[in-house]
Amino acid sequence: MLADDSPPPNLSAKSLRLAALSSILWRRRDSINGRQTCVYMSHLIGSNAEDPNETVS
Repeated sequence: MLADDSPPPNLSAKSLRLAALSSILWRRRDSINGRQTCVYMSHLIGSNAEDPNETVS
């Protein structure tokens, strides 16, 4: 709806979040290094906190 009005970085962030989520699930499947999953999760949380507008949207 407001994709046209929204800036390109916003879309990128959303895409990155989706990709990160997918990566987490995929890596979790292998579960080779639990630490990596923690890092990915932390990154997601940080991204979310950085872009509070996305959550509101």
